Amino acid sequence: MLDIGQSAAPGAGVARTVVLACAALACCAGSARAQCPTDWTAPFEVGGPALDNNVFALCAWDPDGPGPAMTGLVVGGTFNNAGGQPALRSATFDGTWHAMGLGINNGNGYPSMAIAWDPDGAGPALAEATIGGFFSQIAGITVRNVSHWNGSTWAAFGAGTQDINNFPDVYCATMWDPDGPGPAVEQLVIGGEFTVAGGLSRRRIARWDGAGWQAFGTGMVDAVYSVTTWDPDGAGPANAVVVAGGVFGSAGGVAGTTRIAQWNGTAWSGVGSGVDGQVEGLTTWDPDGAGPQNAQLIASGGFLNAGGVPASKIARFDGTTWNALGTGLNNTAFVVKTWDPDGTGPQPLNVVAGGSFTTAGGAPANRVARWDGSTWSAIGTGTSNTVFELLSWDPDGAGPQQEGLVAGGTFTTAGGAPANHLAFFPACTAGPACDSIDFNNDSLFPDTADIDDFLSVFSGGPCSTAPTPGCNDIDFNNDSLFPDTLDIDSLLSVFSGGACLT
Repeated sequence: MLDIGQSAAPGAGVARTVVLACAALACCAGSARAQCPTDWTAPFEVGGPALDNNVFALCAWDPDGPGPAMTGLVVGGTFNNAGGQPALRSATFDGTWHAMGLGINNGNGYPSMAIAWDPDGAGPALAEATIGGFFSQIAGITVRNVSHWNGSTWAAFGAGTQDINNFPDVYCATMWDPDGPGPAVEQLVIGGEFTVAGGLSRRRIARWDGAGWQAFGTGMVDAVYSVTTWDPDGAGPANAVVVAGGVFGSAGGVAGTTRIAQWNGTAWSGVGSGVDGQVEGLTTWDPDGAGPQNAQLIASGGFLNAGGVPASKIARFDGTTWNALGTGLNNTAFVVKTWDPDGTGPQPLNVVAGGSFTTAGGAPANRVARWDGSTWSAIGTGTSNTVFELLSWDPDGAGPQQEGLVAGGTFTTAGGAPANHLAFFPACTAGPACDSIDFNNDSLFPDTADIDDFLSVFSGGPCSTAPTPGCNDIDFNNDSLFPDTLDIDSLLSVFSGGACLT
């Protein structure tokens, strides 16, 4: 304990009185361990407007695997130009915009999903950018609504998808490992309006096993808008299931599978008692990180109830019960993903939602918001129009930045500034690190002599180890503000095993 009767320098007693008052509050002091942005940015406005029309598809893709290229973005939508350069309906971004060959050049076709697909799992082949939507050709090649790009050439997945009523659209995709630890590679799962894939009956959902499109039982009676994979028992013996959401009345004709259903590899079943409106987005979220809880399923869309519980436009399923996320959203959430706003920092993994809503948890949130497990928060001042896609993305590869959040949609401003259909919200950055608690550099720490010397120097007095090795400067938290009492708070915090306060 600091002996307030011990003299160190004129005025130090007053300083000790101050520090003890600060110490009394130290357990309640707010910790600003990171510097967090306040609004959206527009790094995609390179060479001109980012995009000249709407974005409906986003994914991250590393074109050279272990090579030096960074993981860039694959973007799909109704645009014809990216960064002022021709790019028909699809483009990549790695700091610069690039067309993906000649693009989709047939009528009004466009992609509505994008995903990185690895054709051979752990084998030598590199992942390829895959898009799906409503298009029959790319660069003059017949691909029928789903195609993959290896960096130079587009190719088809067999005969693609079709529908006798001319609604062959592919809306969504995920990757699924059908045998868990077994030898099978992950398969590409697609959902949409189609009723035929690879020339065979595949109603609204199908999977590509490397050779052809395979069925999920008899499929759905109406459209699938979203698919994801979810492991309901975590480290338990069950393999991950495929979860599909949309507007379908049933999956495989099984009762209790309206609008949302899960496939375990052999059969469809319900997800609790389901939801009362369309499902537009699906993802999984681990509410306690490395803690004991299993990942939960998050669904978003146009519903008002989930499992009989009021849940406005978004809900979570814990394996047994549907639960609301606070008071939810006031309008449709077309996309739901997860994002860690400070990367390796202390903040939890957040659920992020995008759509046409303007409030989240009853507070203003313009079309994009995040849930930290207990509270909804706006993400900056939001966007000027609907958000259809969200993606967590690292903008500098091996550089120091953490993964930020990318939003795509029909908006032209984000954060009140021009952002043509694509915007970026950076992650928090690490704040300045505090100095060592061995303030007097006598190689003895923790010891109260460091506190005595800090208070002495802070109040204009001497350092006990001067002239050598001497004391450090009094800007203990390195925020370039000194003298200020936050340096005292920081010293006490770090001395007692707490955080550096900035």
